Amino acid sequence: MLKFVGLLCAGMIATGAYAQSCPEIRFAPGASSGVVSGNVVEDGVACFRFGAGAGQTATARIIAEPIGDLCLVVIGEVDCLQSEYTWKTQRGTQELRVGHMYRSVGTTPFKLELSIR
Repeated sequence: MLKFVGLLCAGMIATGAYAQSCPEIRFAPGASSGVVSGNVVEDGVACFRFGAGAGQTATARIIAEPIGDLCLVVIGEVDCLQSEYTWKTQRGTQELRVGHMYRSVGTTPFKLELSIR
């Protein structure tokens, strides 16, 4: 079963099965964190980008009630992790994706909280 989950998550990264738009997350002036809302559609992925400096500490967290089978993908860092992930950023644009861990029917709303320090 774990092998299947890994293959499904790898498919989220490798295929074009994610939303065509990948909006940039921008914080309010002086803020170091923010929350964006989105929906993961059937067999789809919600994509977001943000800019960061080298060596900053970023934390991304999925907020959903219930979280169900949603998972977070941080491109170049972690594949299909539920809930929260903290990492040191590279300089430039980072990409986050939120998707279903398993095949899903319907749309799942979520919020994604991002902080950079």
